[in-house]
Amino acid sequence: MKQQKQRVFGVGCFHFGYRQQVPFQFRTERYIEALSAALKSLPSVNKLSIDHDENLKQEYHVESATATLNSGEGYFPVVSFLRINLSIYIPFRVQEEVLESTGGGSIGTENFSILMLETYYGPVTFIECLNAPVECSPTDAVRLLRMYLKREFKKIEGPITFEYLGPSPFHADFLLRGNPQFDGEFSSQIMPRRGYDQVIFECGTEGLPSDDDLESLYDELDGEVGLFYSIQGRNVAFMKRWSSLVKEWERLRELVEKKVRVINITHRIEIHRASKQLISDAYSFGAELDIARQDREQEMTNEYDKGTPIYLDKFVRRKAEMLPQYPVATVLGWAQHVNEASFKQAEIVAVIFAGLIGGVVGSLVTASMGSGV
Repeated sequence: MKQQKQRVFGVGCFHFGYRQQVPFQFRTERYIEALSAALKSLPSVNKLSIDHDENLKQEYHVESATATLNSGEGYFPVVSFLRINLSIYIPFRVQEEVLESTGGGSIGTENFSILMLETYYGPVTFIECLNAPVECSPTDAVRLLRMYLKREFKKIEGPITFEYLGPSPFHADFLLRGNPQFDGEFSSQIMPRRGYDQVIFECGTEGLPSDDDLESLYDELDGEVGLFYSIQGRNVAFMKRWSSLVKEWERLRELVEKKVRVINITHRIEIHRASKQLISDAYSFGAELDIARQDREQEMTNEYDKGTPIYLDKFVRRKAEMLPQYPVATVLGWAQHVNEASFKQAEIVAVIFAGLIGGVVGSLVTASMGSGV
């Protein structure tokens, strides 16, 4: 197969979590030691380096279960300036085995270089296909590594877990080419294609770009990619929150539609409590949604209005526009209607109940007076 005169890589969002029985004391060095041991236990890993700012050691008490990356609610731990660089060898036979469930075959190369960075916005992963043929698909490589690491970490005992946030792969194949006629740092061109687009970068190098060229490009891209996944994480969190709110609404609707006797105080109280809770949760959801939109606009401004080179704004802005317009007002209005109706029904029940009690008491008094004559 003809080898390409370019560096090809895909982008994803991977993270290595840290799970201990709570409560526990977290220390950065313990996490790094456990992570290093877990990765070295993989026979496929042949190069590994883990760097972080050792002057920013963290130690704190963890009282409750921590968030996972795929939840969209954040991730744990956050280690300042964490940089994980590893090379993985995955034979074609194993590739076909891992990708069998997706109908895919081998990638075209057995060697991959992974760089995982802790950016301002969150974790970012770059995966290069080493010595790859022209027809190699780096997005397939990201998918392969995601599935492979997920499978292998299920076999590893210890506190380290493998987590990822979709879309992993990022919906584009990335190429870096040398162009000695180019005297800027990087130029870029997005080539629309069926399926995933192709993003082609050029740097002022003759022949195959060096490792330093590629790492410089990674550093140029990590802000935009980090913002992309930060927005995606927020979208995922709201999708899950909305799903919970809909289930809450469905439970209340079932209570309202349930056939019961007219005088059923317990049922009326249950409706009142459920509608009150739904109103509170809907207000909270709407407020958080507005705050998230404001934060997103501020992040976009910070990233794109400072005059630095931009490369992936098409993808980031498209992702930013994908936060749905949830019908919070409709759910809130219905819940308020049910809540007000439950108040009126409770008043009617109270009047009827008071009348019945009054009638019974009056009968007893009359009977008592009659027996005393």
